[in-house]
Amino acid sequence: MDHTDLTFLPEEVQAAIEGSRRVSEEVVASLGVMVSKLRDESVEARRESGIEQVWLECEEMYLGIDDMNRSDFAGARWAKSTTMEGPLVKRGIGESSNDRASAYIKLAARYVDAGTSKVCEIALPVDGKAFTLHATPVPSLDAMERDQRPAESLTGVPMPNRDGQPVTVSDLAKHQKRLAEDAASKASEQIWDWMVEYKHPAELRKVIFDGARIGTGVLKGPFARTSNAVKVTKAAAGQIQVNMVSQTKPIAKWLDPWLFYPAKGCGEDIHAGGHCFELAPMLATELMDLAEDPTYIAKNIEKVIAEGPGRSNKNDTGVNPHRQELNRRWQFDVWHFYGRIPKSAFQAANPKQAMEFEDELAMVKDTVSAIVTIVNNTVIRAILHPLESGRLPFHTFNWRRRAGHWAGVGVAEQVKTPQQICNAATRAMLNNAARSSGSQVVVDAEAVMPANGKWEIVGDKLWYLNKGSGVDDVRKAFGAFEWPNTTDQLMKIVEYAFRLAEEHSSIPLITQGQSGDTTPDTFSGQQLQDNNAQQLLRDVGFGLNDTVSTPFVDQLYEWLLLDPSVGDDVKGDYQVDTSGALAIIEKALQDSSIMAMGTMLSNKAFRISESKWFESWCRSRRMNPAEFQYSDDEWEKITSQPPP
Repeated sequence: MDHTDLTFLPEEVQAAIEGSRRVSEEVVASLGVMVSKLRDESVEARRESGIEQVWLECEEMYLGIDDMNRSDFAGARWAKSTTMEGPLVKRGIGESSNDRASAYIKLAARYVDAGTSKVCEIALPVDGKAFTLHATPVPSLDAMERDQRPAESLTGVPMPNRDGQPVTVSDLAKHQKRLAEDAASKASEQIWDWMVEYKHPAELRKVIFDGARIGTGVLKGPFARTSNAVKVTKAAAGQIQVNMVSQTKPIAKWLDPWLFYPAKGCGEDIHAGGHCFELAPMLATELMDLAEDPTYIAKNIEKVIAEGPGRSNKNDTGVNPHRQELNRRWQFDVWHFYGRIPKSAFQAANPKQAMEFEDELAMVKDTVSAIVTIVNNTVIRAILHPLESGRLPFHTFNWRRRAGHWAGVGVAEQVKTPQQICNAATRAMLNNAARSSGSQVVVDAEAVMPANGKWEIVGDKLWYLNKGSGVDDVRKAFGAFEWPNTTDQLMKIVEYAFRLAEEHSSIPLITQGQSGDTTPDTFSGQQLQDNNAQQLLRDVGFGLNDTVSTPFVDQLYEWLLLDPSVGDDVKGDYQVDTSGALAIIEKALQDSSIMAMGTMLSNKAFRISESKWFESWCRSRRMNPAEFQYSDDEWEKITSQPPP
């Protein structure tokens, strides 16, 4: 039956239903107006902050582009001038307006890549998770753990153990704490299993690279992804049954910072603004696929497709180098809003989900945390935020803090001045080399004449001396002069630029595997310099843990508590501990000290565990200790055998 056909109902009922529909449509339309206004404010705030121009300059520095060589990238978006003074016409291949050198030395790219690789190396473990969950301490259990009275005094029931001895209150407390820690361990493994499935380290590497390149990287998550999995079960008579099962799990992904817009006035903390926007350009076919999802409003999707793209593209800055002008003509600007909206607006936009969470919404007064998707200022979806806390599922990583702004300072921006010095000195050196490679010829045109009539300097050329000019010696009418070569002087400026890049970025060449005149010859001196060279990268790694890893794992833990597919025996009151990430960073930077500690293993007075030392040493060398150690079953067999 067509549910839109209401002719079988009485007229007064039809009128009431139609009136209710019109009211709901008006509420949804007003929601689109509200979200569109917030979007425009966020887009304008980011544009006016000037951060987009900084990002574009960093993008160009990493690629090696400026106004002198922009014509070499005629097919790229960056070939367009970003200033009023820049060239408007691109030169074709082989064309040149002058003979000046346009070489670009990618100094910034070198330091961006070095910083990225080093932070990824020290901050991302190769053999497991860098976090754990601990059961929240219970003061009453801590007090009971010291109580040696029989448990019968509390329960009133005799409780003997396996040996027939009475179980004490302390035994009960220890048992409860052991159960809590076991549940915390299972919860930790569940969260790590989610992270492994969507390849968390790979996504985080992209975030770190963006942080080093333009100053800011964005990790989006957790958010739900539904996928089909194969489930194999054994039926009767030994038969195997294969079924397709739909699974919804939390994932995270790298997000292009150009597509992220926090709230206006959020300052340094994107969560302080309470809402944010994600831009997701889509083609018409992609939008049509969304209409099959019951959470989307199919009628509104058909409406925006009929309108065509471009209705709200004017809100995009147009500076984004990752969005080609040709693609923007065919792509719809799909904006995802994360924040709080009026409860009545959500109920009108998604009545089905509102009925499913009717009891929860009844406790809410005015607003609810939701995710609203709009296209051409029209709402095409509104769903409840998957986390009860309503925290924004976005985490920004800044290479260096920028006071008063949520976007940080990257390596490329730090070495901007050395990059300009290096380019200017290199180009001057090449221009000078071109001039000094030949001779400057001075000719008295009345005294000499080329035999072939062409005024050019080539080998074995014949010249005539004009007797009537009064010049009796050809050397008085014809002279060649050498242009001075200043390569040595200009090379000193280039070397100065490289030294300046080290100072501005705080990434010495020693961390890039190179040494120079200042590298100490002694082992202790080199170890001291290497440790000092890692100070900035250590701080960057700690910042990654504080701003991305810790809050992200916190949200995954909240997801675990709310996920109905996770067993209740895994859920509990836990504390997220990410100190493991900090320990991994320190171990990666102190590998030489860990190696030297190996001589202390034989002295039992130090109480050093050989297995723990071996694991730390492997991790400091970026190796997985599990690849060299016995499995738990193998080790149990070895230790269970009696000594010879």
